[in-house]
Amino acid sequence: MMTTKRLDNFEVVCEWAACNFKGHTMEELSDHMSLHLKDYLGDNDALEELDEYACLWNGCEFLSMGSPAELEVHAYFHNYHGKLKFVGSQLLKSRP
Repeated sequence: MMTTKRLDNFEVVCEWAACNFKGHTMEELSDHMSLHLKDYLGDNDALEELDEYACLWNGCEFLSMGSPAELEVHAYFHNYHGKLKFVGSQLLKSRP
């Protein structure tokens, strides 16, 4: 079971396009990602939808074909993956 101590100095860097935001809680990171998605996907009132939605995360080649919702799920997975990498790095530091 994970202790809270490992999340005391929680910090995950956003790698969406050229962003350098650092989130200190998962809620903060998710709120930040929602801003990127709103800017990228629009407000769902657009008259025309794209056929493809490319993930703008640094180094990611994911392409959603005609489904903005699929891209949203994928993008939030990057946040979760960032948390897993952070927790893993803390475990490595605590157990040399």
